[in-house]
Amino acid sequence: MSESELTESPEGGVPEARDESFGRFVGRILRVMMRPSSFWVGMRQSGPPPLGVVFWPHLLVLIVLRSGADFVGGLLDPDVDLSAAISKATGALVAWVLLPVALGIVASIIGGVGGGSASFRRSMAFAGYGVTPLFIAGSLAVVPVPWVAQVAEMLAMPYAFYVLAVGVGPMLGVDQRRLAGAVGLVNGALVLLWSALALLSYWLLHAAFTSEPAAAVVSG
Repeated sequence: MSESELTESPEGGVPEARDESFGRFVGRILRVMMRPSSFWVGMRQSGPPPLGVVFWPHLLVLIVLRSGADFVGGLLDPDVDLSAAISKATGALVAWVLLPVALGIVASIIGGVGGGSASFRRSMAFAGYGVTPLFIAGSLAVVPVPWVAQVAEMLAMPYAFYVLAVGVGPMLGVDQRRLAGAVGLVNGALVLLWSALALLSYWLLHAAFTSEPAAAVVSG
């Protein structure tokens, strides 16, 4: 079954779920990374996938890979013990679960204020696929160099801005007159959420798993 066969009902009902192959999962990653404009337009026309498909396999696989990279990077770093490696991986897991969910909620609010017509499911698909560049860049956490993942994610942030920006219109249905403002709000929310969740999860979990001060710098 092709993606175009998944359509939203006029009543806003949830379309029938379909089997999600590994090839379709990889294909979506490649399309949102390489051709985001056509990716969003195609999803607008066919309707977003069910939330279950957004979370599995797309988000869940990327979240596990991202937090797993933190764990492996911690194990490879001679200055980081096992408890600190677990802390880093768990912190990454918490942050990357919350980020797309929080961004989806914010996007839904922004779309509504901007006169958009996006459903919550469409907003969650927009956020879930829109943060893909940050997941890809963050996989460099496997390299045992202090803050390499965070630096990579900051360098990838402008491209994530672009991916989200070209999706605001098709996915959130924001009025053209308010489009620029909505793009700015979505991208601003991404920066704030990424910063706040990373710092919060790091502080809490570092304090829980290690005896070092929470403000201490741990590689990663």
